[in-house]
Amino acid sequence: MIRSVLYHNNHHYMEWYDRNEFLVADEIDPIPRELWNWGIKNRTGRLKKQPEDIVKLNLLYQGTATVTPSGILFKGMYYGCDLATKEQWYTRARVRGSWKVKVCYDPRTTNEIYLWLEDGKKFETCVLLEREERYLNKRFEEVEDLLEIEKHSTREKLDSVMRAKIELDAYTKAVVEEAVRKTGAAIQKSALSDRNRIEKNRQRRKMEKEMNRTQEAFVLGKPPVANERKAQIVPLSANDSSHLETSYIPPAKKISQIKAYLKEDDGEST
Repeated sequence: MIRSVLYHNNHHYMEWYDRNEFLVADEIDPIPRELWNWGIKNRTGRLKKQPEDIVKLNLLYQGTATVTPSGILFKGMYYGCDLATKEQWYTRARVRGSWKVKVCYDPRTTNEIYLWLEDGKKFETCVLLEREERYLNKRFEEVEDLLEIEKHSTREKLDSVMRAKIELDAYTKAVVEEAVRKTGAAIQKSALSDRNRIEKNRQRRKMEKEMNRTQEAFVLGKPPVANERKAQIVPLSANDSSHLETSYIPPAKKISQIKAYLKEDDGEST
């Protein structure tokens, strides 16, 4: 704290400080120690009394925060305050976009930061939001280290995820290529089978048509061809002829012969 006070009094260059013509003429820089010494020498030397909080505010570290729709972002943490809620800063940031605000902070605690208002004559206390509870009661440097560790861990995790994604993509590509190859082969085989089947059917129909044409076509001027085989004629000998003559009885002769047999039977019986 003492070092901060010494730095502020001896080296803090206040660009916002409006130097009058006498300060400019005497080449006095807007540094607290030089302004103090010049005032003691050239003014009445009477000290001005300021509220203790305002004095402390002007001794704190200064920085720049960002008003976002999610809160006032400073060094990776989100803060909120009544002024921001009352003036609907978060809604405006959502509609019009984010903007910067000047803040003061004590590096020994992350619990609060302070909006720098009216050139350091007023301030508004901002507290950590409830969702940032893990940052409570810590020094800013501790949070910075924690965020850096998380950032490094996230990078390593993303590298691991990237490698796994590359391996997955390579495997998926290989599977897809194999599936495409097998599908193409199956389609080609199916096409060949279809062509063979169609060709066989075409040949079968051609043969059937040829057979039907040969068997069923009308040819004029030629005797029809019998479907059945002709009976083979076997010549008979003389003995066979006499035998046939005795065995074969024409209808008229057969009746006379029957009557002769009947008469012979009657004669024998008498």
